[in-house]
Amino acid sequence: EKDLDLRVRYQRALGLCYDDAEEASLAGQCLTKAKELAQRRCTIAQEEVDASTTSLEEASQALEAAKNARLALDDEDEVIDEEAPAPAPAADVPEDDATTATEATLDTAQRDSMAEYEAREKRKSDLEDARKAKRENALAKADAAVLKAEQARSDAEVRQTKAMDVTKVERTKLEDVFLHCVHVGVDVKSDVAEDMRAKSLVDIQGVKSGLGSTSPKDSLASLVTILSELGVEAPGSTPVPSDNEEDEEIEKATLATEAAEGVADAGRCALRVADFSDEGSDFSKSECVALARRCALRAGHAKDSPPHARMKLDLLKCLLTARELDDQACVPLASVKSGGEKRKPLKEDATQAQREEAEKAERKLEAARREKLRGREVDAARLARRVEALKLLDRTLLAAKRLDAADVIEEGCVAAWNIGL
Repeated sequence: EKDLDLRVRYQRALGLCYDDAEEASLAGQCLTKAKELAQRRCTIAQEEVDASTTSLEEASQALEAAKNARLALDDEDEVIDEEAPAPAPAADVPEDDATTATEATLDTAQRDSMAEYEAREKRKSDLEDARKAKRENALAKADAAVLKAEQARSDAEVRQTKAMDVTKVERTKLEDVFLHCVHVGVDVKSDVAEDMRAKSLVDIQGVKSGLGSTSPKDSLASLVTILSELGVEAPGSTPVPSDNEEDEEIEKATLATEAAEGVADAGRCALRVADFSDEGSDFSKSECVALARRCALRAGHAKDSPPHARMKLDLLKCLLTARELDDQACVPLASVKSGGEKRKPLKEDATQAQREEAEKAERKLEAARREKLRGREVDAARLARRVEALKLLDRTLLAAKRLDAADVIEEGCVAAWNIGL
């Protein structure tokens, strides 16, 4: 069992090597074996979570019982013995017999009564001291039991937290194996049917793996279907500016936490479809960009999204920011005439036709100047947006390195190179 993780990585690496060698059958066999081993790892991790949860419940019950026992000692009424009667006072001596009164002493009965009273008081004091010592000992034991129960509960919580973290890691590794299986043609839909997040990632990977062999229209339709299952409606064919989309009520609706990562992945996949496809009569890149923008807006409204989802959302925002002004055409500087080619002053005897021709050339030159100025503004704005995209990408790469997301690191490095150029 301790070598399961190594065996999973070995089988996955072997499957990827066979895939690079175009041995689809062998790659499928290796990745299927890796999937089975990874599922076994997840089962072991989940069993540890269940055991730790049971231990936590038992520790909580023991702590509650210890606290109740301690409170019972505080509320316990002390049993007090009835006080022994004091000895009778000495009999009055007649006043007329002064000699007898001076020499008189307590008789034997009175002395016995006093001795008995003192003995009772001493026994009562000894019993009281013993009772107090016993009570203090019981309270000390009860306090020690409470502290021990609290420590046991704390250890159980730590154990459960570690088990849940291990389960998350193993689940992430299993999802990576699922994605590789989809890429080589191994069917894993039955394995992810009950998990909305994993199902969306697998479906999106199917679209990515089909690029080049599937028509762009079908790929876009598949993404729309996946997003509809995640609760995201596709926009119209004409992209809507982001400033207006944020005001729409549909964009303000809260997205399910488990759907955030799938929506962000779908947006990145839509941009990839736009980059790897050509414009056609039945396909427009603007539809993909609009869909990616909708995904970014909806994923941003996810409640308590996990770190992986936030990382992928930042990458999607970076890609959208870098291409915001790509559709704005700039006039080449060579299209504007230099100063030496400007119109020469007209002579006083110029004809009407020459004057009209000169005014026409002046208007054309002025329009070229305006286009040149607009081109410079667009270039400056595009440069500023790309700088902002690189800042966002830097944060994304740091998060991807911390989360050990190799696919996002690779895609982010490629994006940094393209944006920087």
